[in-house]
Parts: sequence; structure tokens; C-alpha cells
Amino acid sequence: MSPSLNVVVAPDSFKGSATAAEAAAAIGGGWGEARPDDTVVLLPMADGGEGTIDAFALAVPGALRIAVTVTGPDDRPVDAEWLWLPPAAGDTGTGGTGVVELANTSGITLLDPLRPWDAHTTGFGQAIAAALDHGVDKLLLAIGGSSSTDGGAGALTALGARLLDASGEAIAPGARGLATLASADLSTLRPLPLDGAHVITDVTNPLLGENGAAAVFGPQKGADPIQVHGLDAALATLARALGAEPSLIAAADAPIELAEWSEGDLGDIVDPLAPETDSSDPAASGDADLTGSAEPVLPLAPDAAIDPAGANTRGGATDPVGASASAAPTATAPTATAPTATAPTATAPDVNAPGAGAAGGTGFGLMAWGASILAGADAVGAAIGLPAQIETADVVITGEGRFDNQSAAGKVPSYVLGLAQTYDTFPLLVAGSIETDPDDFAAFVSLTDLAGSSAGAIANPKPFLWAAGRALAKGDASTPQTS
Repeated sequence: MSPSLNVVVAPDSFKGSATAAEAAAAIGGGWGEARPDDTVVLLPMADGGEGTIDAFALAVPGALRIAVTVTGPDDRPVDAEWLWLPPAAGDTGTGGTGVVELANTSGITLLDPLRPWDAHTTGFGQAIAAALDHGVDKLLLAIGGSSSTDGGAGALTALGARLLDASGEAIAPGARGLATLASADLSTLRPLPLDGAHVITDVTNPLLGENGAAAVFGPQKGADPIQVHGLDAALATLARALGAEPSLIAAADAPIELAEWSEGDLGDIVDPLAPETDSSDPAASGDADLTGSAEPVLPLAPDAAIDPAGANTRGGATDPVGASASAAPTATAPTATAPTATAPTATAPDVNAPGAGAAGGTGFGLMAWGASILAGADAVGAAIGLPAQIETADVVITGEGRFDNQSAAGKVPSYVLGLAQTYDTFPLLVAGSIETDPDDFAAFVSLTDLAGSSAGAIANPKPFLWAAGRALAKGDASTPQTS
């Protein structure tokens, strides 16, 4: 290695343990301790889940966090925020971009207990409406970490759609309401902003069937196997109401195979029209990835607070480009046999489109509004300028809580690795645990290995993230040849 290196640190969050910003600061700090003459740039990443707003706020000069109070997934008020980004080159207008995160408005971490039938995305729609009220010309909608399987019905309603039962009354929130849906009028939806709405997700699942939103992600949201079938049927009702191709819906209506549950796990058949009782969380151990992967939980100890304020400096990681805060008024939102639809777009949404099943079908609902689906890590990376930073870097370090077979499927490490290969930059990896061979990385560190046990890494990850950065800088990490 040369006497002085340009190093980019771009990890995802370590789910339930350290945010991407905290992980980047600790890894970068360890590297800077070992090689104080290097230039270390921190660019914490995200793939459309929790932490997406933070990634943009740290990377984009002039970003503003704007407070908004919305209706949470269990109808309680939630103090949330959306992020305003100033106009960028290529933007059509001067209103800037609004980044809205489903996780902090309608996310699963806001629920206790889980509500598989009644959780909804109304608050997410209210935050989107607040950004539109502010005058943004483009929307980036991060939809990871959802709590519901309502197909985005709550968000559409908050944006003006009318979803009605056979009596012409508004349906109840959540998937429970979809069971009574008879018609959908989208003609009253708010128009898309000038440069459109773009959904950021790392999920490519279709809406329906055994690979769909209910079957794959419903159990994480408290649904038992019987409820999964009911939720899938409710999403099919929504798809018909929004004008999806009937033959595609019928093809997806084949019985869902749920072999992973034993017969004793089936429980009682749940009537979606009956009041819901409390649901237990099958992911109560905390190691479920809320966006579809399974990453370990490494909770930060109270005395292990990490200062994420660090980037763009020599000899360590300090003083990043931060985001100032600005309060905004509380958001308010509009209060929507074979269902019928009045659609605002010429093309009905496709139930099989990649990402239609993301966030309990919210991807599908937003497609009905006219939004496009973007690969999560790619979209975030492009927006924060990561490709240009890696192009001029000597070394790039990425990471996540658990590196496994799913990591190659559009997750942050695979995206960063692809950029490193494109620009011939030295790629390094830090992960809470490494479950598959990271053969394409030049070197790698497992926090579990550093701690001597998973329990040690779980108890306090900060020193091990720091030690990982130091080990990579000193050449003391594992390599594909030595592992």
C-alpha cells in the first residue's frame, strides 16, 4: 500500500445494534488510529430501510430534516420526519427532493404488539403529503421496515384515493379493510411531483403467491399461516380494485405452500372482519431483518455511544457534512363481487413486477399512483455520490450485521463490491457474522471472531467495530486465502 491512502467507509447498518453512521464512524476511527496520514471519508449507506434518511442527511450538503406528526400504524400519533434535499444538477424544477422513510412513520418498530390485520401505512402517506405541501419536485420513498400488509392502501388514502366498500363507505385501515373493498377511485389522488416519485427498496418479490408479500414477509409482522392466506387474498382484492390484469391475479391465487410451519402451529382460523386480538411476534428474538434478510441483533450498550460525526478528514474521521434541522407544521392528511377502479395512469400496476410485494405490497400501491421502483442500494449510492468517491479511492470498506447468501442479492455489500470491481478499488468487509465465503473481498473481519463469541460481540459492538477498522488498516484481517 502507498504511504497515504484515500479510504471510503460505506457500511449498511448493523440491524438493531449500530446505525450505518455509527458503524462507519467506529470503523473509520479504527483505521485512522492505525494509519493517521490517510484520508478517511465516511459515507454510511442504506438500501431503502431504516437509516436511509440518515445516509442522505450526512452526505448531502444543505439537507434539512423536517418534523411531521403522523398517524402511526396502530393509530397513535408518531413524531416523525422527512428530509428535504436542495435542487441538484439535472432536476427539472427548483423545489428540491423529499426523502420519506416508511420505517419512521409506519414501521414495525413502532408496534407492540404486532397487528397483522390492522397495521397500516396511513402515516407514510401523510408524510409524503407533507413533502408535497412543501413543494418538492421529486420524491424518494424508502419503504423498508414496514409493519403492515395493506398494499399501501393507507398511503393511497392519505394521498386522496377513495377506497370504498359495497355501501360506498370508506374501508377500515389495514388488511382488514381490504377484505371489504368493493371499489377504488384514484382520480382524486394528488398528482405526482414534477420529477416523479421513486420507490427505494431491496426487495424484488411480487405482490401475490408463495413468493409474495404475505407469504414471505407476513410472518415477520405477526401473521400465522392461516392469516398469511387471508392477507394474500386481501391483497388480491386490492389488485383487482386497482385494475391489475385479472389473469395474473388468478395465476397467483394458487395455494401457498407453507411447509416451514408444522400443523400444530396453525392456530385458530382468523376472521379478518372480527376485532383483532394481540399478536405475538415470531421474531421476538430480534434477529429478523425487517426488510427481508436475517441479520443478527447487536444492541449497543448504554455506555457505548458512538459519535457518528466524522468524515472528510486526514488522520481520522471527524466533521462530516451534516444536516441541519428545521421544524415543520404537523402534517394532516385527507381522510378510499369484483371491485372497480378509476385509475390516474394509463397502465395498471403489475402484480408480478419486481418490488410489487415490498413493504407488505406498498410497492404495488405506489406503482398504482405512478411511482417507479428503484434498486435500494443503487439508488441511495447514486444519490449520495458513492460511485465517484470509490472511483478516486484506494480502499473501500463496507459491511452489515450478517454477511450471508442474501448479501449478494442487492444488499449494500454486493453493491459496494461491484463499484470497487468497476473502479479497481481495494474492497474490504466488516460484518457482525460471516456465514458465507466473502471470496471477492480482499480481506474481511467478523465481529464475532474478534469478540471470541457472538455474545461478546452482542454485548458491546463499538470496540469491535473500531478494532475491525484497525485490523484492516494494519493488514491483520482474514483473506480468502487464509480463511
